[in-house]
Amino acid sequence: VNPSKLSDLELEEHYRRLCEIEVEVWKEHFYLMEGVGSLTMLFEDTARELCKIDSSQPIWSDVVSGFESKAFTSDYEMWKLSEPAKELGLESIFLNKRGKKLYRQIKKAAEGKTFLGKLSGFLKSDYGLRTVQLLNFATPTWRERPDIVLDNIKIYVEKGAAFKIFDERKKAETRRKQAEKELLSRVPSDQREWFAKLMQMAQNWGWWSEEHEFWLNDHIYSLMRFTMLEYGKRFVKAGAFDKVEDIWHITEADFENTLHFPENYNLRPQVAKNRGELETYEQINSVPIVTYKGMDKALKWLISVREFHVALSMGYMPEPKEGVNASLWGTCGRPGTVEGPARVVKRDQDLLDVQAGDILVAPTTYVTWTPIFSKIAGLVVDRGGSLSHSAICAREYGIPCVLNTFEGTQQIKSGMRIRLEADIGAVFILDA
Repeated sequence: VNPSKLSDLELEEHYRRLCEIEVEVWKEHFYLMEGVGSLTMLFEDTARELCKIDSSQPIWSDVVSGFESKAFTSDYEMWKLSEPAKELGLESIFLNKRGKKLYRQIKKAAEGKTFLGKLSGFLKSDYGLRTVQLLNFATPTWRERPDIVLDNIKIYVEKGAAFKIFDERKKAETRRKQAEKELLSRVPSDQREWFAKLMQMAQNWGWWSEEHEFWLNDHIYSLMRFTMLEYGKRFVKAGAFDKVEDIWHITEADFENTLHFPENYNLRPQVAKNRGELETYEQINSVPIVTYKGMDKALKWLISVREFHVALSMGYMPEPKEGVNASLWGTCGRPGTVEGPARVVKRDQDLLDVQAGDILVAPTTYVTWTPIFSKIAGLVVDRGGSLSHSAICAREYGIPCVLNTFEGTQQIKSGMRIRLEADIGAVFILDA
């Protein structure tokens, strides 16, 4: 449906239908997420009882790794575009420009039209409906901002190597089969059949967690975005406010009141007020959890509840190892040891500053950040359990990952040299 071709009545019907679909999408999201996630937790509890392992141990990473998903396929398609970029003589432009400047320079290049034609084919597919920021239709889709995709392709041009995740997946598949055999060998023979089935169901979490965002959230939010932008144009034409993007700075109540007779409303005061509040709140570093009895007690209680969303966002509390003088303690997201420069990233736009070989330090990571995993050497996050995006991608890309450091982004600064000993959840700050 092209919203610009619809009458006012048809556009409203389209909008109402999208709202209904969004409700259904969230039902699918939570029913499946709770189901698959709870089975994964049940498997973890059972594996702890029968095999004496849990998600903080390296064998867990091995048994749930090596699966394909649409998020990784998206990265592969962008990697494939890095090949014609080099073949068409555009490599130096990719290496020296980024963002909108990169896009403009490619448009000017002799072979730029040919390359942008290939890029257009990618953006016309389902991949083009991905939004810049997950669950936020006030942010553009890839179709609207091809420069964002070019920055992702730039990662692969810079790497100049085979698609990392394919090699890692082959290794991960081998490790997974070995880990499966190891776990099953620890289970009493009369319980292996049902345990193997439960393990298989738990292994669905990784690929489903990454893929459902693509098919469910990205698609409905991009369609809603196009619809609201059309309303923005019509409200501007009617004189309700001045800019199309002002549609993102009115409340749902204001929208509903204005919908049928926008020419009778002046929403400029509301737009100015709401935009100002947004800009103010963007400058605030909010405390992630507000408690009555202190953070330690709150976290211990949350984790003891053994609830799915707590397992997703936090997992286990760090357990410092005696005799190890680590700067920070977390839990193992994916085992391994790595040393390198830290790059602290708290906002999507800061991902452009990440260099090959950096150890990414972030509050958490999102499915829209997946391409950067081809570039980084390690990962440290403030929050995250074994079911989190951070852990899933670290396992699939084969990079050491330390979860649940709580203060990683506060204590580590970009440029510091750090070492991860992810098997034990240790982070060492080597210099300033």
